[in-house]
Amino acid sequence: IGNCPSGDGSVTFGSHNVASGAHSTVTGGFNNQVDGDSSTVTGGGYNVASGTASTVTGGLNNQVDSFVSSISGGTGNHIYANASYSSILGGSRHDIYGEWGTSALLSLNSTNSTDAQMIPNHHSEERI
Repeated sequence: IGNCPSGDGSVTFGSHNVASGAHSTVTGGFNNQVDGDSSTVTGGGYNVASGTASTVTGGLNNQVDSFVSSISGGTGNHIYANASYSSILGGSRHDIYGEWGTSALLSLNSTNSTDAQMIPNHHSEERI
């Protein structure tokens, strides 16, 4: 299986997952990495949670580098290090650069960036 719970108080499940942050967890999936203290990846694959108290709840190739931020799923989404308190609810290739940003866009095959605001998408989708 190849899991590596190396952080103080960290836990890993799934396959080839790494939890190196203190009190960090990977509860499933494959090839996920948690470097941030008190951070979590709950599943999916190739996800990274490197910000303190950050979360990726699933999907593929998602990355959270900022403090107290989350990605709830999708693929190829990224919350950058200076974008604390931000969230991406899903979709594909959404990026947040500024603090307090939120992307509620749930469409597929979209590329959006936000600097502390929600950017509308040119695709038709349902918004919350």
